[in-house]
Amino acid sequence: MKKNIITIAAVALILAGVAYMVIIADQFHGTPSGENFVSQESYPSDGISLISLGVDVGYINITENKSSDRFWISTVGVYEDFYTVSVKDGTLSVTSVELNWRDREVYKTVGTYGITVSVPSSFEGRLTVRTEAGNISITGEFAEEISAATDTGEIIVDATSAPRLDISAKTGSINVNAASADKITLKTDTGSISFTEKASASALTSISAETKVGSVSLALKGSRGNYSVTAKTDVGDCNVENGGDGAYVDISVGTGDIVVSFKN
Repeated sequence: MKKNIITIAAVALILAGVAYMVIIADQFHGTPSGENFVSQESYPSDGISLISLGVDVGYINITENKSSDRFWISTVGVYEDFYTVSVKDGTLSVTSVELNWRDREVYKTVGTYGITVSVPSSFEGRLTVRTEAGNISITGEFAEEISAATDTGEIIVDATSAPRLDISAKTGSINVNAASADKITLKTDTGSISFTEKASASALTSISAETKVGSVSLALKGSRGNYSVTAKTDVGDCNVENGGDGAYVDISVGTGDIVVSFKN
């Protein structure tokens, strides 16, 4: 009798273990399975004044489209409906599912999925981009204001003429190339910052570059006399003297070098 009870108990424990594993496997439905889910959609640009991209994980690529008056959005997700696209009240938005502790495995393959948005050249609204983990790339001359932020990842901005640029990262480098803007803010906790002003006439009135750990390199239009510079590094070298009149340049570095060049 005692032996039968022990046998029944053992079988019950095994069945309970199997059931638990099934439940856990189901809870991990969001982890990568080796298969990506791809979608592509287009939306008319009429009435759109804000592009809002806010996701937990994944790369975000934004490019200018000179041959179409529609927004084209491609997503590559960990599973179907990982990213959601919507248009409401003049806002084109892309969001991702909310991750919990069971989904953290997706971070290991974050570079393999994300969002690509093709923006019509005629777009004159605002662009806001946010990802918790992933690289951000923005290319083209569109938008009146660009704001991009990532907790972990690199941000690259190429050939833009948005009057206002606000770029930030907690861990990752920031590279802004061939930009023409009025007010620029570049900030990262850990990572280098580089900025190259567009070859055409400068529209810059102020630029702020700040990093706690990393170097700052700025290539500005005009001569040294066109700028009022405040530059400080706690540990590192700085090749530019403070002072002057003109466009405001504020550079703050914890550990790293500061290099500023001027070219007419």
